[in-house]
Order: sequence, then structure tokens, then C-alpha cells
Amino acid sequence: MSDELRGVDENDQPYVLRREGRRLLLEHEGETKELERQTLRYELGRLRDALLVGTTKLPIPRGKGSAARELIAKAAFDVAEPAGEEGALAARTASEQAWLASWLGENEELLAWVPTATELSVPSTLEDASSVEALLAITTERAALVAFGPLGDVRVDALEGEVSVDRGLARTTVRVGDRKIESPLGRGESLALAAPWVALPPASRARAVATHFRAKQPAVAAAHLRRAARRGDVLAELLLVWLGYGAVEEVVPRLPGETFAELASLADAWEATPQERGALVDALVSEVEAQANDDARTAALEVLEGRRRVRSKDDALDDDLRWMPRFVALGASPRVREHLRAHLAELPAPQVLELVPQLGTDERPPMHAQRVALLEAIDTLTSEPESHDDARRELLQLSPFDASRAAVAFESPRLRARVEEVHALLAVGGLAPHEGGFVAPSVKQLERPVIDRHLRHPLTRDRSVVDRLQALIADVEVPDLAAIRSFARRLDHTPALDAVTDACVMLGTSGVEAFVSQGGKAHGLRVFEGKPSTLLFGAEHLPGGAHALDDGEVRFAIGAEIAHLAFDHARVSTSEVWAGAWQTGKATLSVALTLLPLAERFAHWGGRIATASGIGEAIGGVLPKKAKATTDHLGVEQEQLLAAHQLLQLSADRAGAVLAGDLRASVRALFLVTTTGRAELPTAIRLGLGELLRRRDASNAVAHPMLALRTAAVIGFLVDDDHEAVAAALAR
Repeated sequence: MSDELRGVDENDQPYVLRREGRRLLLEHEGETKELERQTLRYELGRLRDALLVGTTKLPIPRGKGSAARELIAKAAFDVAEPAGEEGALAARTASEQAWLASWLGENEELLAWVPTATELSVPSTLEDASSVEALLAITTERAALVAFGPLGDVRVDALEGEVSVDRGLARTTVRVGDRKIESPLGRGESLALAAPWVALPPASRARAVATHFRAKQPAVAAAHLRRAARRGDVLAELLLVWLGYGAVEEVVPRLPGETFAELASLADAWEATPQERGALVDALVSEVEAQANDDARTAALEVLEGRRRVRSKDDALDDDLRWMPRFVALGASPRVREHLRAHLAELPAPQVLELVPQLGTDERPPMHAQRVALLEAIDTLTSEPESHDDARRELLQLSPFDASRAAVAFESPRLRARVEEVHALLAVGGLAPHEGGFVAPSVKQLERPVIDRHLRHPLTRDRSVVDRLQALIADVEVPDLAAIRSFARRLDHTPALDAVTDACVMLGTSGVEAFVSQGGKAHGLRVFEGKPSTLLFGAEHLPGGAHALDDGEVRFAIGAEIAHLAFDHARVSTSEVWAGAWQTGKATLSVALTLLPLAERFAHWGGRIATASGIGEAIGGVLPKKAKATTDHLGVEQEQLLAAHQLLQLSADRAGAVLAGDLRASVRALFLVTTTGRAELPTAIRLGLGELLRRRDASNAVAHPMLALRTAAVIGFLVDDDHEAVAAALAR
């Protein structure tokens, strides 16, 4: 647009209206004179406008009205060159830019310049007041509605008060105090974005604007922050660090005390990454250690909590463990302990097959490792003795062959005594025979709720799990017990008979007749349900036999067998299962019931094929993928399959352990009643129980998974609250 206007007056005399900076000059009738705004009047005409200078009327050429008005307006603002958009929310005209240059203070920065649809009446000495759509102006010092009249007049209405934003479909409506401001139709985004900045403290506004631009226009954000930093805003320097300029450890020591309270909300508004928050926490911790700064301590904790909110869900547990030392350094052990316990509560309960080294070639399950790490951390952070007991007991249950877990201190005297039994068992020579006499514990009948809630293994308390496991094995015909009894001699070993009686009393089982199974392979125990039920006791386990059991060992073995009757799963003990295979995603078992040698000559029982597609879910998904059927040799793969079915055996073992009342006797019995266990018992005594049960074969599979599983479960039960509850019920 030209800075001069040419026309003719009513007498056809030429004139030139020209602008030089803020001076408005008129060349007319051979003279040039400077015009004062108060001496001018702009007159709107029907055909054309006119400029009144005193008594002189200068018609404006047709079509040049807008040019004349802008010329007058530009003179009011001393417009030099038009200003382009500079990453702001709206472009500014040359007149607006010129006015802003005079309106802004020396260190004041324009942050927002937003068009609105709110009209303001702008008074003028050159013409009647004009109704003009205002602009929202926000600076580092103030906020106002600014309206520019067509002839260079300006109205400024300051804005103060609470801000509310209502984003409608077509318009955005903002209220600042009593003032209502509307956006142009369909253009409400900029107003909705900028309006909340009005309510911010002046020092915070530049940071808010930079936060908006940081992702798409980082250079604009950095420019705002640098100017804020020059004005003394140290928090702006922190945001510059997060843009990649500077180091956080250089900024934090210079933060004014009152700004520490803003750090957490600043990080949230900036959407700082976990790494950015972590570096800030480290710098704050250093400040706490150097200055004992309580404000820095509080800020660090709040930033740490913010980090927890924005991190990946998959990283949450590892992140809390990694940052635990920071919480401790900041004196917030209770807080981080709550975090860790929340993680612990979210983890699924440890499955029984996770209590021992893995049955396959994989290493310890991730959930197991996470639980161990959490419990170790909680134990470190705990000051209450009873809480130490809880964490340390579970750590022992999760790593039952780790002697160091049984060597730590426990507060409860009863628990401490039981853990000392475990420690003695795991020592070299810990499985050697007892020296001295054995005193059988007294028993009484347990109430059914105690049996179901505490004596049963936790994974078999749900009847559906038991049913699914039993469905895996075909029903088998009950052998001719009368024939078996007629070819066997009655058991007459007094400690064994006492054990049968005590087991029946404790478990509330009807009378059981006990017989001795003789022959070349007269080992092991087997109970058969009937009227009456029959217990076959291998002759080799009697005194003088090749694998004789002492009195405590006898009580464990008999108690475990009779427990099968009490738990209604007598026909699914492991002696019934010999081979298995996986086909088309379903478990199929070929079942052949084999009894002790005495019974083999009287009957042969074949089993139906059973299927159960959900067995993996029921036992924790740890069954082997494949298992080859073999002859009568129980190899590693078959033992793995047997391990799955020992969920039922584990409940029986718990009853045997209670009846024996002695951990060493219970575990020795586990070894002595199985072929594999008898062969390995001398090694376990010489090297230590844990060393034997952690051994792996050439394929890196646990060498003796069944022994490891059952032993781990017995150890875990001994130190568990369930054992305490059963013992208390027997003592009443």
C-alpha cells in the first residue's frame, strides 16, 4: 500500500496526502503542512468519502477510501515494514506490529495474539466510534483485549480473573472474570489454547507457550525460553535442558527455593520423559545431600511419583526396583515399600512348579524372578520384625534349596525353630539318619475346615482343579482286594501300625487294613479304597529290609498314602501313570495301573484314554511340550509328566509331614520309597540336599524333578502359615 494519496479538491485543485513516519503531510495550493489528528475529521460519504482539514474539504477519490484510512492509521503507529508471522498463533498486520512495539515494555514479550469474534467499540476523534473485532493479547506481564479502529485508534481492555473455556462445535467461548470472549466461527483452537495462559502467573506464561511449541516448533520454544532465561527465569533454563541445551545438574543448584514446588507440575506440563525426570531427580538428590534442602527432597519425591505415572507399564516393576535407592536416600522408605507391595499383589500367585528349578531347559520364570527381587527389596526396606519374617519366609519358599535363605534371622520363635530345621536339612550330611530315639507327635482328629483350608495344597483347594487333574487319568478297576489280602501277610510292625491308626484318626478316615507286600520288588506303599480300604507296605521298608524306614520316616510314608483316601484321589497317585504324549494340542495319557509285585499275578488293569485340553492352565502351564512313551523305565520326560500330577501328591505329602512331625524324616522317606531317590540318597548326604536337587542333566533339565518338586513343597509347607494353623489345631 502506497504511503501517499493524490486527489483534487472541490475546486479541482490537486492535493497530495503523504506520510513520513508518524507525520501526516498535506501538499495543497502550493503549501506543505503537517496535519494534527485533532484538526482532522474523516467524513463518510454516499458516493465518496472526504477528509476535513479545518474548514477545507478534500474529497477522497472513488475507490481510495480504504487506502486513505490506512494511510492515516499508519501515521498513528509509525509503521515501517509489514511484519510477517513469527511462529505466533496469528499473523500481525504492520499497524498492529507497530503499535505493539510502543505498547510492550522493555523486557515484556508478546506471547499470544489471537483473533476473536468479540466486538469492542473504539472511540475516535476523527469519526464516530467504530465497532471492531478485538484480539486477545497475552504478554509476559499482562493480558488484554485489543481493538484497532480503522483510523489508528486503539482500545485496550485489561483482563484479570479466573478463566474458563467452553469448546463448542462451532465456537469456543472463554470467560475471564466477567468478560465473555468468543472465537470466530470454526476457529476456536487458538483461543482455547491461549486463554488458560491469562490465569497463569506472569513468570509461568513463557514456559507454557514454549511447552506448546516444543514438539512441532522447538526453535520457537527455545527462543521463548532463552528470552525468559535472560529475564531471570531459572525454570526456563531447565526446560532448555530438556530441549537439549545445557545440563540439569548445572541448573538445579541455582533454582530459587520457591520454584522447587513447581518442578513436578512443570515436568507434567512439559510431558517430560522418564529419562528427563530421572536426571532431574538425581540432581535434586545431590542437592539434598549437599544442602540438606527439604524443598528439594519434597520436589524429588514428587518428580519420582510423576516418573512412575509416565513410564511404560511393562517397565514399571523394574523401574521401581531401579529407583528404590533414590526413595531411600530421600527418606521415603515407607512410600516405596507401598509401591513394591502393590507390585507384589499384582503378580499371580507362584505356581507349585515354580518353587523348584525349572523342569525344562528354560531358566527361572520371569514372574518368579520378579517376586524374589520384590521380596528382597521389601525386606531391605522393612523395619518391623514381623514384616521381615513374612518376606524372608516367602523368599525361602521360593528358593527352598538355598541354605542362605534359611540362615537369616527370624523374629517369631516358632518360625525360627522351623527354619533352623530347614537349615540343618540343607547342610552337608543333613539327610543322614537320625541318631537316638524318635518320639512320635501326638495327634487328634482335625476338623474338616482345617483339612480343606490348610492341609490341602493351595492349588488343589479348588475342586475344579482336582477334577481336571483326575480327568487326565482314566478310571481304573478296583483290584480284588480280598485276593491281595489272602496272598499278603498282615502288617505287624508296631510303629507302622501306630502310624496307620494315627493317620486315620487325624484325617477322619475309616479303618484301613495294612498288609506287607513281599517279593523281589517289595518296596513302596500303595493304598486302595475299599470296604475296608487296604494299605500295601513294601517289605523292604521294614526293619531289616534293604531300604528300611525308621519310625519317623514310616509315619510320613503312611500318612501320605492314607491322605489319598481323605482327599478322594486314591486312584491317581503317580504309580498309575507311566507314559504320555501331546497330540493336537490336547494331553493324552496311556494309563496302565501297576501294583506291587504281589498283586501283579492276580489281575491286569487297562485304562481308557483320557483327554484334557485345559491341563496347562490348571497347573500353571509348565507341562512339557512332548513326552515319548517308553517301556517300564521312567525317564526324565516321563518324570516331568508325573510332576504335573503331583499336585495331588503334594497335599498327601503335607499330611505325611504333619504325622511325622520331623522334616528330616519326611524328606528321607521321600527318597527311600522311590527307586530314583534310594539311589541318590548317599549323594544327597555327602554333597547336601540342595546340591543334589539343583543338578541338571546333559540337556540342562533338572535331573530329579519329582524329588525336587516334592521336597520343595514339604519345606515350603513347614515354614508356612498353613503348617502353623494345623499345628495349632492339633494342640487344642
